[in-house]
Amino acid sequence: MTSAEFSARYHLVKPVADGSVRSLQALSTASGTSVMVHYLVGTPAQNATVRDQIDRLPGPDRGRVLDIVDVEGNVVVVTQLLAGFATLSSWLAGRGAPPREVASIPDQDRPAPAPSPTAAPMAAPSVPPPVAPRPVTTPLQPAFPVDVVDRLHAPVLGLYGGADTGIPLDSVERMKAALAQGSDAARRSQFVVYPHAQHAFHADYRPNYDEAAARDGWQRCLDWMRANGVA
Repeated sequence: MTSAEFSARYHLVKPVADGSVRSLQALSTASGTSVMVHYLVGTPAQNATVRDQIDRLPGPDRGRVLDIVDVEGNVVVVTQLLAGFATLSSWLAGRGAPPREVASIPDQDRPAPAPSPTAAPMAAPSVPPPVAPRPVTTPLQPAFPVDVVDRLHAPVLGLYGGADTGIPLDSVERMKAALAQGSDAARRSQFVVYPHAQHAFHADYRPNYDEAAARDGWQRCLDWMRANGVA
């Protein structure tokens, strides 16, 4: 895959971690969802170690790795947004795949050889290109909430995680501002941000489940529906 083809798939948003793996938050143009893009820019041994860690991930966490692509002879890993992320290697280690010396990897488990030293190094950007003002629409998601504010006939209750890397708080503020200019119902909308909660904090089957925020949010949701004649 060429760099241009990869850039057409993923718009880089902001750097998250640097080092032998350069990680950035990105936007998938196919789905309109936030993902993470990890450029393996270390030594061949460092890159092989990361590949080995990925290969040893248990099933559910292996499913968080969406793609591993060759971009002009260099390896790029695409993952979902990863809760508790600091670096890719530490995240992998925390999910049961600690790094091990490449020399100790059995031959049958050894990753494919790294590109030849004569190959041109990948130009992983230190400063990503400007991000689009909002996600790209697709046939499956032709509009976003902020696009339909003028069509709302009921107030909105927004429950957000302050540590959510996929829904930045500035987008929440934009939605609040749009609602404030909407109908009477839209102007009655309320937003609650749980400072330490991450994305999908109500999903008790995911590692980022936050019981306190989930319980409070569920009660607020029930109260909101009762107050607005739904229940």
